[in-house]
Amino acid sequence: MAKRYVVFALVLLMAWTAGAQSFRVSVDASKELGRNFTLLVYDTDSQPRVVKPKGKKGPVTFEDDVKGAVYAELRHRKIDTPLPFFLEGADITIKYNSANPEASAITGSRSNSQLRYQLEQCDGDIGCLAQYVQENPTSPVVPYIFERYVSTSVSYETVAALFRQLGGDAVKSYHYRRLQQRLHQLEALAEGSPIPSFSYTGSDNRTFKIDSVLTGGSYNLIIVGATYCSQCQRIEKEVRGSFKNVHPVVIDVDRQKDGWDAPLLKLLDIDHVPYLILLDKDRRIVARDLRIWQLKRTLEQQPTTANKNKQ
Repeated sequence: MAKRYVVFALVLLMAWTAGAQSFRVSVDASKELGRNFTLLVYDTDSQPRVVKPKGKKGPVTFEDDVKGAVYAELRHRKIDTPLPFFLEGADITIKYNSANPEASAITGSRSNSQLRYQLEQCDGDIGCLAQYVQENPTSPVVPYIFERYVSTSVSYETVAALFRQLGGDAVKSYHYRRLQQRLHQLEALAEGSPIPSFSYTGSDNRTFKIDSVLTGGSYNLIIVGATYCSQCQRIEKEVRGSFKNVHPVVIDVDRQKDGWDAPLLKLLDIDHVPYLILLDKDRRIVARDLRIWQLKRTLEQQPTTANKNKQ
């Protein structure tokens, strides 16, 4: 029986090493930072594995194996911001920038050269990103760039179409799984979907469930703003004074217990104010992230005119 376990372990080891590549990461950092670095490698389906520096003296170096290029983070115990980069079978040198870790110079890595170049080229432009995805659908770097720069204004259909093009090593990457989660979120918030259930704190400090404040028989407009946002207040005043059959629901970010970290903002994928979400009479999403002029036009296009100005 013991021999069987030994054979089984050897088979697993051979299977791993067959596709594994050795890497070495050397960190050029100031003496004040010491050896308080940790390397997190995101090549598993659950938690990242931790790689500690080799030895107790000399330059900070990390050595281990990876299968292809995988996402990693270099962290220092006293610095909150990690340095994101890609590991691969290569000798990689990092000139660590403690003031801005993401600006650290990385040499010896083809994947990181590709990453830095493409981030600078596209700079969040969805058209540029789309072309890059189409030209590199199997690159493990693509999901990272895609997930990082897809803004809340990009439609579900656009994200889904690009996501379907990914394959090969790209679908094995950590950020591919994050993109899946993002896609599910966008799908839940797509036009025609019912507004997700959530609770919020109102102006009188009471907690309300969104289902309890939405009215039937009329359009509902969720106005996510802040008490310090004058534009948000002007929008609320115009909606109340100029639109019939539109019921405004005002949610101020600064009244929520966790502020910008409030669960409802993550649920609704909101990262700025004012943010308008129009719901139809069945409480389904008509449109999101509207401007006030877009609200007027959107209402005019609905089967039942709901935005006739008061005389």
